[in-house]
Amino acid sequence: MADVKRRRFAVAVPHQHSSQSTAWIYKMWDWFPLVVLPFKLIVLGTGMFFAIKWHHDQAKKK
Repeated sequence: MADVKRRRFAVAVPHQHSSQSTAWIYKMWDWFPLVVLPFKLIVLGTGMFFAIKWHHDQAKKK
């Protein structure tokens, strides 16, 4: 039973592969946060800007 738990854990923990087919996945994790975090901040910032602008314009109408 302990052997089964150890195998599941070993699959979940990243480790070095000698295969070239999986090497690109580990390289992708290096730049993934650098691309996604600024994109997320831009999208959320734009949404917040337009939400505040819309509420401000609605208050002016009244």
